[in-house]
Amino acid sequence: MLDPQLSAGANRDKFFALAPKPKQIGDAVDKKDNIESQDTSQTTALIWQGEGKDVGISPAQAVDRASLSTANISVTDAPKRPHNRRTSALIEKYETAYRESKSHNLMISLMNKAVAGALQMALSFSLDDPSEIKEIQENVKTKATSEVDSKLRSEYAQAKAMMDIVGGGSKKQAKRQMAVLNEIRKQLTLQAKAWGKEYTPLDFEEMELDAARKIKGDFLAEKSNLEYEMSLLGTNKQESLIKIQKLEVYISRVDTVVSQHARSIAKMIEAPIGDKKLVAKAVSKIGNRPSVSNLVV
Repeated sequence: MLDPQLSAGANRDKFFALAPKPKQIGDAVDKKDNIESQDTSQTTALIWQGEGKDVGISPAQAVDRASLSTANISVTDAPKRPHNRRTSALIEKYETAYRESKSHNLMISLMNKAVAGALQMALSFSLDDPSEIKEIQENVKTKATSEVDSKLRSEYAQAKAMMDIVGGGSKKQAKRQMAVLNEIRKQLTLQAKAWGKEYTPLDFEEMELDAARKIKGDFLAEKSNLEYEMSLLGTNKQESLIKIQKLEVYISRVDTVVSQHARSIAKMIEAPIGDKKLVAKAVSKIGNRPSVSNLVV
């Protein structure tokens, strides 16, 4: 009787030819039982068959391949989405207002604090991550303190060192120039203090020392140029000699200024320690004290 699922016109011979033979089914079952009965706890390699050849991998090779397959895997945060035009404009305005809110001028500071507060509220709704506002503030602070430090070195320390080396003219002129330099220093240190950065006398000594060394380098370079022009280019030797002599005087003054600042820095560093003799005496007394009480109970 025909299988009801087979149509009458189906080729039964071809169908049964494709069906697995009983012997094949039995062999497959035996192989499965053999595999399940094997003790895999002592396995020392991976083996499989491919195109009639056995391919084996030792445990070391397996570990090497596993490490190579995972060596280049890394997890990175998703990149931030770029700000749109409106948000970028708000950030720019907020940076300006936040910076001016730290001004040492009271009126400017109060006005810009109110503006910065309103802009910060608007940014909290515009930014994907409101914590980005803190990052904006840190960037503004870093930029502002860096500019203040640069101005202190160029507008104060450089000018102060040059005045100490070359001179400021008459006493009245030198006094006026020193008053201007002190005012520049005062205004810039107030700006730095508004951002939480304090400058100490040691910081200014180090700035002036660096400025004096830089000036000495400029003088030495100018002296070398004059000597080169005088020896090879045939320039006016008398005029060049006068310039070289002046530069040598200034270089000598630079050495004096550098030594003064170096001594001042050394004293400031040693000042917290106090008098070395007194400190040594106190340490010796402390060292001679018994570490264990002499009282007998």
